[in-house]
Amino acid sequence: MYINFVDFKSAFDFDCINHEFIWKALDHYGLPSKYIRIVQTFFEGTVSAVRVNGELTDWFDVRSGTGQGDIQGPPLFNVVLNLATHMAETNKEVSKGLVLVKDPVGENDQTVLDTDYADVIALMDDNKEGLQESTDLLSQYASLAGLKINAKKTECMAVGKWTSQRPFTETNTLDLTVDGAPIKQTGTFTYLGHKITSDSSLNPELDTRIQKASGAYNQLGNLWKNRNIQTSTKIRIYRAAVLTVLLYGSEVWNTTKTQIHRLEVYHQRCLRKIFRITWKQRVKNVQVLERAQIQSIEVMVGANRLRWFGHVSRMPEERLPGRLLRWTPTHGKRSRGRPKKSWLACVREDASLFTGREDITLEDMLGLASDRVGWRGLLRTRRNFLGAGRLFRGGIVPPTCFGGTSPRRNYFANSNLRNLALRLDGGKNFGGLSAS
Repeated sequence: MYINFVDFKSAFDFDCINHEFIWKALDHYGLPSKYIRIVQTFFEGTVSAVRVNGELTDWFDVRSGTGQGDIQGPPLFNVVLNLATHMAETNKEVSKGLVLVKDPVGENDQTVLDTDYADVIALMDDNKEGLQESTDLLSQYASLAGLKINAKKTECMAVGKWTSQRPFTETNTLDLTVDGAPIKQTGTFTYLGHKITSDSSLNPELDTRIQKASGAYNQLGNLWKNRNIQTSTKIRIYRAAVLTVLLYGSEVWNTTKTQIHRLEVYHQRCLRKIFRITWKQRVKNVQVLERAQIQSIEVMVGANRLRWFGHVSRMPEERLPGRLLRWTPTHGKRSRGRPKKSWLACVREDASLFTGREDITLEDMLGLASDRVGWRGLLRTRRNFLGAGRLFRGGIVPPTCFGGTSPRRNYFANSNLRNLALRLDGGKNFGGLSAS
């Protein structure tokens, strides 16, 4: 698979959009002409002048831009960029993008060409010539809208099992250009805050997460040392300011035990500094978690993954995430060696941990996740049940240090959760806890 991460030249892309292209985009997507005229009135008669050395230049008409800070700016920008990518897709001839499901005849292949978020675009293809064609067409039609691709910031990547090491092989070498300017090929790229690697390794992303979380933690060093602030308040700040940075994007992580252990080590180091626990005191990790009334990294990452799984599973199959969740490759050839652990395999392990069922299947998970209220309640309650990770063969024992109302009584007071629990264990028991 080949990816081209497109970046546009202007620092303020909203100010470059051609007004005429906006009207064509709105008309293309079926907006009634009455509403198009209403939008046009916001831009008619707009003039500007530049102050130079205290003197104003002549006034001139403004014929581009969607308005910085205007609430209608982002939707108009998205419509314009979506039309440009649509025109590029409909005019492709070499290929139609990255093939997901191959048709035996070759006429009705299911493909995906790009993934977009605002002005962040990733073009995808399984053909080098097809990716070059997509880049040229996008550059052509985006220029009609007033956008120019920045060849210096645009980077491409060949995704494969052995594509992270330089020099790249002939198969994994990309020679893409934008308007004659070469595009740099890279092995890592930060896309929407997540570091993507050409060999699909998660380790560089974890390096970045730990580094950023350490920066956030160290900035609050005086707060951790302040004895006048309650420890419970420090833990709440730690959750909000450090853990959110550490676990950013963890919904899509396909972690191994080694990687989870690495995050757990960092988690424990931060908590022990907050509680002033030294290695000489020989305090167990479970006791630190109980004292902080906080979950382990494994439980938090698992809950995040399952929450995202439930969200995607309820999407219609016409949407790309819902289609990919149920997608099984039917073409291509698997490379030698053991395949890497997939995200769906991690989700199955999480579901087994949270439901207490070792034999849970994808169909069972989809059925449970279809009940949004019950699924979210299950994750929230079982996450509290897991607590510091104290698992026993008979079920999950909630930590006794939390105090307050019994988690067991709160859980079965909710009829939706009780019914979901009965579905999980066939109406008998749920994780060792009786529903009666």
